[in-house]
Amino acid sequence: QSVATGVTILSGPATPMPNGENGPDSLILPRAISADGTTVLAQPIPAGNVGTPSDNNIWIWVNGVPQMIAITRSAVPGSEVARQFTPTDMSGDGRTITGSMNSQVSLLDGATLRTYNVPRAVYWTQATGLTLFPVVSATEFVGRLGGAEAAFVNSDGSYFAVSSTPIPYLPDGSRNPALRLVRAHRYSVSGGYEYLGSLGDTVSMSVSGISGAGNVIIGNTVDLAASNQDVNGDAINVGAFRWDAASGLSQLPDLVAAPLNGAIGRATSALDISRDGSTIVGNSRGGDGRTQAVYWRASGIQALGFLPGFDTANALTTATAASGNGSIIGGQGTGGAWLW
Repeated sequence: QSVATGVTILSGPATPMPNGENGPDSLILPRAISADGTTVLAQPIPAGNVGTPSDNNIWIWVNGVPQMIAITRSAVPGSEVARQFTPTDMSGDGRTITGSMNSQVSLLDGATLRTYNVPRAVYWTQATGLTLFPVVSATEFVGRLGGAEAAFVNSDGSYFAVSSTPIPYLPDGSRNPALRLVRAHRYSVSGGYEYLGSLGDTVSMSVSGISGAGNVIIGNTVDLAASNQDVNGDAINVGAFRWDAASGLSQLPDLVAAPLNGAIGRATSALDISRDGSTIVGNSRGGDGRTQAVYWRASGIQALGFLPGFDTANALTTATAASGNGSIIGGQGTGGAWLW
């Protein structure tokens, strides 16, 4: 193996930040890159994995040089307290950034004090600063419990793909008993929310990407019905979806409908979409039960297989990124990282 020429290693600033959020020994996790390749949005993990401070900021690397974007925490509802920011995505022009802000609240449920974490999705522009996405309703916020990615942005920041979730607590401090159904939307500042639709009353839908023009959105689905769960409460069948402004919502096809002749469930994920919207990449479980990288185009689903020399009984691959026109796909799996 050899190191390719022109590779730039992203590293933290030479002088550690006073709050410990970034420094020369930090682990840098890239999250997104601008269309021209000059700007990278990344998440610094403090040395020693001591935990991200609650007053951390946005970090970008411009031509390999780290730059901090200082942020002021957005006002959060009620007695919630805004804490850590986690980056998710960046527009193609590098001017809009999305992420989540972990909001925490402790409420009395009768005599019991309960603490709830509410990871509210946010976006940043130089003009607006850090801004909360508006609530969808009084009981539904934009974000995903557990802190999973919930907001993606198109090339010029005019459209967002977002996931919404029932707020986890009720006004009396008790847990919200509502089904934790995640819903998918397209959002614009001028037009508000456009609900993408449903694939079933108990099907939870979370977004995972948006095309450059903002007219195609992808995501993943899981049926929360008890009949779709094993004895551990884990979903048996999971899938992926595509929505476009012209034809609406559709389920993306799996490699096979019944892996191992139905002995195990379907498992398909859509993880990224090319900027031109032509190519979606992810993974799907095949007939032999192994999960492998796939892409979807207008012609349907195509398997990418396994790395040479690592096509074993337990091998797996997944596609995690596509180039602007979908002609180059990157991913990882048994044997390491790969390009196709």
